[in-house]
Amino acid sequence: MPEGPEVEAVRRTLAPQLVGREVAAAWVSDLALRTRVTAADFDVARGHRVLDVGRHGKLMWIDLGAPGIMVRLGM
Repeated sequence: MPEGPEVEAVRRTLAPQLVGREVAAAWVSDLALRTRVTAADFDVARGHRVLDVGRHGKLMWIDLGAPGIMVRLGM
């Protein structure tokens, strides 16, 4: 698991690309993950605008208003 500075670097890279944009669809890699994730898991985010990309410790938060997405970068 990456440390805080690595997560902050990813957050700073993603924020300008995501903030203000609307979520149209989700793409999920076929690579094996610890927990199975499907594109349908992100249906709740569709149609919402990204308000902010934040970080709390080693977790990243994509703020969509009512729903949000917590991201844990496993490496």
